[in-house]
Amino acid sequence: MTALGKCLLKYIYDYQIQLNNGTSIWAPYIRNDIRVEAGDTIPRGLGKSSPEQIKIVAEYIASINPNFSGDEIRAALIRGDLPDKSMNYKGVDCSGFMYYVLKNTLSMMNGIDINSILFVSKSEVLNGALNFEEWKAAHSLSDTEIKNLPEDVPLDWVVKTFKRKPENLCRAASFINPLVSIKIDFQSLRIGDLVFFRYENTDIPHILIITELTKSKIVVFHSGRKTRNHIGGVEKIIINVVDDRLEFDNAEISTIDYYRLKAFDALH
Repeated sequence: MTALGKCLLKYIYDYQIQLNNGTSIWAPYIRNDIRVEAGDTIPRGLGKSSPEQIKIVAEYIASINPNFSGDEIRAALIRGDLPDKSMNYKGVDCSGFMYYVLKNTLSMMNGIDINSILFVSKSEVLNGALNFEEWKAAHSLSDTEIKNLPEDVPLDWVVKTFKRKPENLCRAASFINPLVSIKIDFQSLRIGDLVFFRYENTDIPHILIITELTKSKIVVFHSGRKTRNHIGGVEKIIINVVDDRLEFDNAEISTIDYYRLKAFDALH
């Protein structure tokens, strides 16, 4: 395995949480759509929990429910009914997982701060990522600043100016911005490349990262779920390769594309 592949797996497996009682769990999936359904009773920024944050809460759950199985602990992490309200809703979505893994891998492999190479769209900056009042309280853009904003605004500038958490500003599409990644063909795929796709009948994109590949299969990791009632979370998937295309089991894919981070290009 390449040095890049080993580094990716090191940070991917951070999300396999080892508890003090011997239980091992993968971080569960959660994203902001439950806030849309439930309203302001649920905090913003869901789906961006670090492995450390998830472990703290998982240990708390295990301490008050010593008979809980691993799946019961995973469900309790995202259900929102823990006695200590500050512990609720700890999980990771697709982009939160990708941000953590890529942030640490880029830092380890070539000393790059991921916030210096990602961008936020101008429209999202102007609407405060649908959280305009908090953004405006941190900094109110002048007419001149608005006029001079590029279509792709550097993430590190947004974080500093509006006092935001960078992981909360990342979307799956953030990692395939032409300023960040190059689009490649299937035959060019390597370890560390990204698989970006959409399921049929939905506009929500999804992203996977390749950790191993042969002529007959690729191994990817991601954080996702099958249905709204599924706990989901970080998982490893082996996808068969048939006639130079990926054969997803029981999945209706409308579009699929492949990308390579420019920062990874020199690591091979």
